[in-house]
Amino acid sequence: MNTNLEAGMLIQAVDKQGFEGTYYVKHTSPCGIILSAVGNTRKRQESAFLKYKEFVSIPEPIQKLTLESFTEIFADSEWFADYHVKVLSKTLDYVKTNSTKNRRCDKCGKVVLFETEIMETNYPYQCVYCNENLFGIETTIGEEHDHNEFMDLCGMALNLDLDEQTPFITLRDCTARINTKESLTEINTVRISVHGAITDEHVELANAYAAKVATRRDNNRPVEGDILRYTNEVATYFPHAHIGETNADGCTICEVPHIPFVSENKEMGKLSFSAGGGAWGLIDPMTVKLVGKEMRMFNIWCSDGVQYAHSGLAFMAEVNVWECSAENLPHGDYTTKNWNRRYYHISKEDGKVIYSSFSAGCALSKSEYLAWLKTYKGVEFAGHNPEQVVVYYYRAAEYLLEKNEWDDLPFPVGTRPNGMGGLYIKYKYDDDNHVVHEYRYTNASDSKILPYTFIR
Repeated sequence: MNTNLEAGMLIQAVDKQGFEGTYYVKHTSPCGIILSAVGNTRKRQESAFLKYKEFVSIPEPIQKLTLESFTEIFADSEWFADYHVKVLSKTLDYVKTNSTKNRRCDKCGKVVLFETEIMETNYPYQCVYCNENLFGIETTIGEEHDHNEFMDLCGMALNLDLDEQTPFITLRDCTARINTKESLTEINTVRISVHGAITDEHVELANAYAAKVATRRDNNRPVEGDILRYTNEVATYFPHAHIGETNADGCTICEVPHIPFVSENKEMGKLSFSAGGGAWGLIDPMTVKLVGKEMRMFNIWCSDGVQYAHSGLAFMAEVNVWECSAENLPHGDYTTKNWNRRYYHISKEDGKVIYSSFSAGCALSKSEYLAWLKTYKGVEFAGHNPEQVVVYYYRAAEYLLEKNEWDDLPFPVGTRPNGMGGLYIKYKYDDDNHVVHEYRYTNASDSKILPYTFIR
């Protein structure tokens, strides 16, 4: 039996149950392989760790796949239902051991792991999606993860660098059958109300386009349809700017795009992306850097080429994410990427100084303004005129707890204005991310306790 297998190989094998089929080798170890079934072999559809002795025969590999050949072979295959990312042995063992299975992060909704490095009871969990350590009160018990979500969790855990990274093809790189009837139903509610339910044909069409979008990505340069994390010349950050066509003048971008429509010119083998929105501009494509990948929503016309109202079909596809910042930012490293920002107009009324912010809808006395500035660790800059000040300040993350949970928090007590009075809160500063976590309580645990106690 041949055991000189490498990740990325395609093999024909027969297991001891008598099932013969084609398998994609995802990872190998001295005692077995992680692989997925290919094509019509449904008995091994899910990824699994199989010992060599479970197979009667493993002949020489059919071929060693490249990204191009992999995509060409499987772009139209039912096997795209298995879209798991690469998993290496130590990472897999770590996730198996430390997965909470059903405890989910309140921010992203993903399953969290038990924290093993920070041995403090206040940080028992870690979210590999948000890259944060979490309190128990920042998580919620939910549904237990299924196989697909577990494998995706393993993929995100690769960022923990538990294994030496081996360069082999990942199924996520080649795009998955990521669009299902359920997922398409969630993002096509208006279309469904007009044209009816999502069908198998819609799913096939969405995944065919998802594969076309993903396989046209280039890790060396931005491609139309990619996402740009962009900070413009006035220090405003746009996390989901659209990258358009690149020409002799530069790379076209849109700071706040609508969902792009995708169409294909089959004769030229080219995809075109039509995105509305604004503002539009040009950047030098040589100034961007690749920072990762992300799922993005696109639209396709799904009505035999006729553009009826609400006939667009939304679907998800994986694209590259790039980052770029304008030069000579007005406030140095202070941008809305990591800070909130307000513009205050300074005036006098009846001899009193008033700080007014149109965006915040407030007018503060000087003492109130200074208290707010201290609370949210604001940093002031001169505005466009002597009567204006620009302030970068901490973001507020708010949490609503039961009273008994609130009492147990080991944080200082403060107040926040609310109408004619105020609210009691507990707070914790996160200076690394410029966030102040603010905790209030409800009356869910005791009907005699008011949900918000006012301070007069």
